[in-house]
Amino acid sequence: MVGVNKVEKGDSIFVTETPEGLAITAHDPAFEEQMKAAQAITKKRRNVLRELAK
Repeated sequence: MVGVNKVEKGDSIFVTETPEGLAITAHDPAFEEQMKAAQAITKKRRNVLRELAK
């Protein structure tokens, strides 16, 4: 399982329930959702963020 999920000793793993059963991943699903939201905001407010960066 370590080789399949590309995790090493000391890494965090996350277990989530899916319609197919349990999924074990090396990434945090909540963080992934936050990043998708951030990408949407960045895309929508690109000009505002560019002005703020000046």
